[in-house]
Amino acid sequence: MLMIEEDCWSEFRGWALWIDHSWSFLRRGH
Repeated sequence: MLMIEEDCWSEFRGWALWIDHSWSFLRRGH
């Protein structure tokens, strides 16, 4: 249970970081 929960959290963090980088990139106007 703990491993699955940690895995989901890790994946969520990965997406959050990717979105954050993409958003910053777009806001700079490429």
